Amino acid sequence: MRIKLTEQQSRLLRSIRMRKQALICGGAGTGKTLLALERARDIALSGRATLLVCYNSPLADYLSKVAAGTPNLQIMTY
Repeated sequence: MRIKLTEQQSRLLRSIRMRKQALICGGAGTGKTLLALERARDIALSGRATLLVCYNSPLADYLSKVAAGTPNLQIMTY
């Protein structure tokens, strides 16, 4: 399963690609988690072990399904 980012989300993702840290703010449903997932995928696909931590188990399960098959990427909750 692949989720398509909006053009605005894609531009933001491109702008933070070379940064070590970024603060993304927005209300519920604005795509913050999707940006985090796509950034984590990028890092994992570059060969680095990557951990994406989210706030609950159902979300972690969903993101794990969406990202299934991405090497070096582990998704967990705290």
